[in-house]
Amino acid sequence: MTDRPFNFYAGPEHEAFVFPGGDGAETGVLLIHGFMGSPKELRPLGQALSAVGIDAHGILLPGFGADIARLGSVRRDEWIEAAVRAWDEIAGRYRRTILLGFSMGGAVALHLAARRAPGRLILLAPFLRIADRRAVVLPLLQHVKKEFLPYENADFSRDQVRWDFQHIDPDLDLSDPAMQERIRRDASIPTSSLVELRAMCLAAERLAAKSSAPALVIQGANDVVTRPRDTRRLVQTLGGRLTFLEVEADHMLPFDDRPWWPLVRDTVIGNAMGDRVAAAEPAHGADGVSASNVQGRFA
Repeated sequence: MTDRPFNFYAGPEHEAFVFPGGDGAETGVLLIHGFMGSPKELRPLGQALSAVGIDAHGILLPGFGADIARLGSVRRDEWIEAAVRAWDEIAGRYRRTILLGFSMGGAVALHLAARRAPGRLILLAPFLRIADRRAVVLPLLQHVKKEFLPYENADFSRDQVRWDFQHIDPDLDLSDPAMQERIRRDASIPTSSLVELRAMCLAAERLAAKSSAPALVIQGANDVVTRPRDTRRLVQTLGGRLTFLEVEADHMLPFDDRPWWPLVRDTVIGNAMGDRVAAAEPAHGADGVSASNVQGRFA
C-alpha cells in the first residue's frame, strides 16, 4: 500500500460543475452540497436538470473538496459569502432562478434566500440542528478537543462504511488492515468546523420565515442526520407556497445508487419545471419506495 497523504476528495468529480441546459436557457439553478461533502453528491441532479433545459451550477464551498485540509480554519462567513457570490451571478444572468441545497447546503440556501429570493427554493434533508445534545458545549470543547475521529471504531466490513468511502475515494483498499488503521487514526473532523456549522445552521433556522419563494422540501423518514421532526418544524416556518414530501429514505436523498433516487429526481425536476405534486395520492418510485405527508401551499 502506498502511504499517500489523505485527500479523499482529489478526483475531478468533487470539483464545481456547470451542466448547460442548452442554448438560450432561461433558468439557472445553484446546487449547494453538504457538510464533509462536495459537488459530486449533486452531480446526478445537476445532470438531470440540465437534460430538461436548466443550466445547473454546482458550487464547491471553501474548506471542502480538495481544500479539505483547510476546513479547520474556515469560518461560516466564508461559506455564505462564496455562495452569495455564486447566487448573485446566477440571479443576474437568468430570467428564472432556482436555489437547491442538500443537508448543510440547505442551511446555506436559506441564508441566500433571505437575502435575494429565488424563483424556487428546493431543500433536500436540510440540516439545521446537530442532534446530539452535547453540541451546545462545542464552543468550549473546541479548545480542549481539536478534532473528532468519526471512523475511530469503524467496522470496515459494514456496507454503510464501505459505501461512505466508495463515494469519497473509490480507489481506497478498505480490505487492507494498514489502510483501515490510517483511516481510524487520520480521517478527522475539526471541532472548530462543527462550531461553525452549528452557528450557521441555527442562524438559517431563524431566517427561514423570511423566505417568500415557493419551496419544495424533501425529507427521509429514516434519516438520523437531519431528523424528520426538525424538518417538519422548518416547513411550518417557511414563508411562501410549500410542497413537503417525507420519503422512505435515509439522509442520502440525491445519490443515484439509492432506491429512492428516481422518486427524488422526478419530484425535483417536476417542481423545477413548475409542476405540482398531487396531494391526493402518495408518489411512488423504484422498488416500492414511496413518499407520504405531501402537504402545503402548492407552488
